[in-house]
Amino acid sequence: MNPWSVIYAREYYRIISSCFFHGSIMHIAMNMLSLAAIGTTLETSFGSMWTFFTICCSILLTGVVYILIAVLGSIVKYNSLMQQHSLGFSGILFHLLVIESARNPNASQSLFGMAQVSSRVYPWVLLVAIQVIMPNISFVGHLSGILVGTMQTAGLLNYVLPGVRYLRSLDESDRLYRITCQPNFVKTPSESAFTLFSRSNSQLQLSVPAIITPATATLRGVCDKIRVAVLGNGRAGNENIYFDEENVISMTEALIPDEEDPAFVRESALI
Repeated sequence: MNPWSVIYAREYYRIISSCFFHGSIMHIAMNMLSLAAIGTTLETSFGSMWTFFTICCSILLTGVVYILIAVLGSIVKYNSLMQQHSLGFSGILFHLLVIESARNPNASQSLFGMAQVSSRVYPWVLLVAIQVIMPNISFVGHLSGILVGTMQTAGLLNYVLPGVRYLRSLDESDRLYRITCQPNFVKTPSESAFTLFSRSNSQLQLSVPAIITPATATLRGVCDKIRVAVLGNGRAGNENIYFDEENVISMTEALIPDEEDPAFVRESALI
């Protein structure tokens, strides 16, 4: 993706093709593993047809939002975004991650095993964490995916994506039988499963405390992990592994070989 080439050179294909190109084998492997994990969960919940149309819509809208952000940056004299190049499927993955997190907003998810983060803010925290760990990754590309995912969970894409009735008609279509008859194909559930994408869904109304509190807890957890890794827990925190004088003496005696032991005498003779 290169916004300047799309706008001025009219290379519109970059909006779609940039999602399928990757920088290395490791890049595409990590993205596909993440897609298998997140996509399988969403497909099981909402059906194969819904997952297909959501990914197709995400490929287009993520690129469009990326370009809009670059244009807004150029308006405020931040022109570097217009010249940046980015590629990969990560933007779509962040879109799907927002939907997955919105399914259980009151749950928590692990951030690299260092802290538990509320699902409400997990995509945003992960966005910042990945950028800190790997600064060369496209921040705008990931941000675009989060924004598109937020739009969908807020019900703003209901006029773009096909409805449940149409998806279920595709499930029963004779023309698509070769696809729908596959053992791993998941049929579209009833409309009650899609209440998450209703514009009246109150779960997505985030107040300032709802964002600050989990973010503060996450930062505190990360700081505690760093403190323990560098300084340890201290004597009070390590009581389960504290040895008194009697234990130290017994362990020392166990390590000192007995000179009358035949094995010790034989090894000494070999030396």
